[in-house]
Amino acid sequence: MQKYTITNEMPQEGDWGIDPEAPDRKPRKVERLSNDTLGMRLESPSWFEWLPLRTHHKKVVFEYTRL
Repeated sequence: MQKYTITNEMPQEGDWGIDPEAPDRKPRKVERLSNDTLGMRLESPSWFEWLPLRTHHKKVVFEYTRL
């Protein structure tokens, strides 16, 4: 698993975002829905397919290491 740092910034389209309050704390790619809503797609099994961005979502920066 890659290491990442949670910033204090709100993610924008194309960034990786995370919900720090969620129990799984899994980073997801931020996408724009057809109605111009920014959010993240959720994987199965989940009740919902889409999670709109909220004020508590934060931007994630991955730490790459060379082998």
